[in-house]
Amino acid sequence: MSTKTVAIYDSETKQITQIPAAELAPGMVKVRIDGVGEVFVREETINPSEKRNELPDGFAPIALAVLKIVGTWMSWVKSEDDWVNGFRADAHPVRELVRWMHTASVYHEMTHGGTDPEPVAHDVFNVLVSSMNDGAQALDTIQLSRISPSRAKAVVARHQQAEVSEDFVEFWADRVDLDTLLRLRNEEEGSG
Repeated sequence: MSTKTVAIYDSETKQITQIPAAELAPGMVKVRIDGVGEVFVREETINPSEKRNELPDGFAPIALAVLKIVGTWMSWVKSEDDWVNGFRADAHPVRELVRWMHTASVYHEMTHGGTDPEPVAHDVFNVLVSSMNDGAQALDTIQLSRISPSRAKAVVARHQQAEVSEDFVEFWADRVDLDTLLRLRNEEEGSG
């Protein structure tokens, strides 16, 4: 059986290196770079000058609610401002925020309300981030240390279900202003 590899782009040397997908470090994100293609880069190497989007009113409180749930495992996020400002680089920041909201709600569910032991919760989070980046192939890009392959498959399967569902609305109803979220989504969809 061959090992799946992923392309890592070094922005300083402009070199691409292939590594086993299971060795992908936390904080690596998949991006498409003109002239290079689809590669993984460290989130912190994304040029701050590219973070050009203004975030709409009401965005930050929702983003911070997500950070409150899963921020423990985001070693690449240095502060609340860092987290919120990270969305400025996204072409569709509200769409990306909804993806993170879905991930946070699935994390909460799959860690039994956040009560699982930290090493287990950390594995669940890593599986979810991999699912965000690699979809159904998420388990090809990570190594599990505390959860079984069958539990990891269940996490991916749950994460691959519809983002905005009844469970999503129920989870977030008491945590964020869903009317504001709907307004933000409608504004973003109407602008492009």
